[in-house]
Amino acid sequence: MLLLGSHDPQLNLPRHRAEAYVADLTSQSFGGPNADDRWIAFYGVHVRQLTLPRDTEVVDGVTEVDQLRELDFLVFDRMRGFAVLEVKGGLLRMSHGEWQRFGYPELPEQRDGASSDDAAVISDGADSERNHATRGKKMWVPAKDPMAQARTAEYNLHRRLEERLGSRLFKGNPLWHSHAVLMPDVDSTHGGMPLDWNKFVMASREQLASPSAFEEWLEGHFQYVGQSHAKRTSDRTTALITRILNDCIMPPFSADRSARKQVARLIDADERAMEGCTPIHEFVRSKLRRDSVLIEGAAGTGKTHAATLRAMHELESSPEARVLYVCFNELLAEHVSCGPTARFEGRFTALPFRALCERECARAGIPWTAAQHQGDRLTDFYRDEAPRLLTSAAQKSPLAPNERPTMLIIDEAQDFNEAWLEAIEALTGRDCLRWCLYDPAQLLFGNLALEVADGQPTETAADLSIRLAQRFGKPDLMLRNQRLSVRVFEFLRQRGILPHQDLLLDPNALEGFDPTEMQVAGSYARKAIHNAIIHAIDELQFAPDQILVQAAVTPSNAEHPLHRPTGEWIGDEHDPWDVAGRYRLARIEDGDALPADAIEMATAQKFKGCERPYSIVIKTPMMNAARFYTACTRARLGLAIIDVVS
Repeated sequence: MLLLGSHDPQLNLPRHRAEAYVADLTSQSFGGPNADDRWIAFYGVHVRQLTLPRDTEVVDGVTEVDQLRELDFLVFDRMRGFAVLEVKGGLLRMSHGEWQRFGYPELPEQRDGASSDDAAVISDGADSERNHATRGKKMWVPAKDPMAQARTAEYNLHRRLEERLGSRLFKGNPLWHSHAVLMPDVDSTHGGMPLDWNKFVMASREQLASPSAFEEWLEGHFQYVGQSHAKRTSDRTTALITRILNDCIMPPFSADRSARKQVARLIDADERAMEGCTPIHEFVRSKLRRDSVLIEGAAGTGKTHAATLRAMHELESSPEARVLYVCFNELLAEHVSCGPTARFEGRFTALPFRALCERECARAGIPWTAAQHQGDRLTDFYRDEAPRLLTSAAQKSPLAPNERPTMLIIDEAQDFNEAWLEAIEALTGRDCLRWCLYDPAQLLFGNLALEVADGQPTETAADLSIRLAQRFGKPDLMLRNQRLSVRVFEFLRQRGILPHQDLLLDPNALEGFDPTEMQVAGSYARKAIHNAIIHAIDELQFAPDQILVQAAVTPSNAEHPLHRPTGEWIGDEHDPWDVAGRYRLARIEDGDALPADAIEMATAQKFKGCERPYSIVIKTPMMNAARFYTACTRARLGLAIIDVVS
């Protein structure tokens, strides 16, 4: 059997003689570590490390609930389930209904934190003399109930696994889960065992005498447990156990934390995100009976994912259903449309507001005059004239009943003004479902979304939130970040960049990489950006297309450290878009014209709603708080901040 120990230095080896003995038995059983992988065992499994939500209160490294502690051994049979094994060294017995151990009375400092197993280990020599001097003679003293400890540990682990993977996966009890106590120093033939003692749940010296005896006992234990479980299909059981191992148990025991490995896990997690067993699915199911839903959530909390799941439910419920998804950013619309558009043959339409206006005006034969405006006049056109044209198009050429959307999703609603919302709703019918998503902290286009007088906003983000609530109802909050890695999340929270201090992190979040932050002079900024790119590729092993460089302005603006006026730069060693002669920077707007190994550049405004494994954020005077927050929260695994000062 393959035996893996925790990579935590404090848990790297069994800390007690009895545990070391069981570890040796385990590693030699079932053909040893090189046998097939049906059986796999772990020691030093810390439930807090593996499965506790990251907001659980921890004091001095220990949770306030005693049972949320280290598991001595956790054994998996990939065909049936798992067993939590509690190891108790030294002599134990049951006397008058109470458990006792033979050892020295506990010292006060031991009662405060040391393991009772330490006292159960029979020592000799100087250690024995010390014990006699400090504790007196050995005697039978009260001990914790080992079966209660094992039972609680098993229950806790199973409950935490349900929290991480979703309770739906565990419905019907598809796998066996059990607990047992191993007492390698106890001879059960001498009495002292409970009246209901069963060797298959409380193994003594006889069952642990050799690897073969341990094999026989472990097989008997699972057979005994199976008597209380209905027969299960092996495919479902094996699939669930594999997922538990891959997602919850193995990561802390794996030393491979490279970007390549973590990105692969991100892709795998994203593919499984559409399965109906995550907290977001539960959130969506709780809203199925509501006609109007308003969701407020910080960046990365899964607002768009939730709305997409609700849209797919609507489309699957009826062949006549049609969904219209409207957002602000073109890149976000393209990303959202990838899956549902192909699957539902045109019944799912995702467009940015601008493209929706152009399409409807073209259908109604109304001229679209955006090209005639520039600068502030273009802003005025989109704020005031665009919604008027869209409303006119809806009135002049209304959609046929079989073309009208049965569900409307408005994403990035913090950047939509009241006239936009009314114009979009003019395209729908009275019975249309409405989902509206917004994050007031990402209000990047207040000049469009807020009421303006004399060129200045007369509203705040709070006023906008009130208007949305009046139109769509009381907002539902999403406060669990699904995007960021542990290290990026903690960095942003400690810096006060996240808008909600009560924001939680998904317990399945990957570890990620420590963010870096440097302050550089403008003359050194280009070199610092290039160095950050080389570091991400060479040291962290990110691929070029997994890296994004963000700023508040485009490279055509002189404020951008990678500013490049128009002209021929290819092959020029002074080209700011050439990275050490190895990689090319390119604007994300170039789309299909991008080189295969290009590192893309975008503004925070342009990339809002999207994400990348690694993000380099260039902080210049134009990077205000909202843009900075938006840019930093695009990063899933790694983040580098380059603060450019004059």
